[in-house]
Amino acid sequence: MAQYLVTTFKASTVRKHTYITRAKSNQRFNEVLQK
Repeated sequence: MAQYLVTTFKASTVRKHTYITRAKSNQRFNEVLQK
């Protein structure tokens, strides 16, 4: 099953930017939450 990393952030223009990155076959994404 493919894993995807979805990153959303607000720029100084207040617009939201979203990037979707697909993990390569030899990569795995782990979720780390930081406040």
